[in-house]
Amino acid sequence: MKAIQDIFGIWDPFIDLSTDLNLPYQTVAKWKQRGRIPSEFWAPVIEAARKRGREVTFAQLAEANPPRQSASAP
Repeated sequence: MKAIQDIFGIWDPFIDLSTDLNLPYQTVAKWKQRGRIPSEFWAPVIEAARKRGREVTFAQLAEANPPRQSASAP
């Protein structure tokens, strides 16, 4: 599992991710739109995947998440 879409794909329908994490749907929808999961949510995502019988690791999340884009260029 290398692509962030594979990780998001664990939750079908996708709204289940927001339910599993007890977060507003709009929050996780923005993650999917941006193609990244903020690192402070990696542990909860790993645990939520485990509860669904799927394995996601910190290494996989690190590999799948692109670097954060800065709002301003120097």
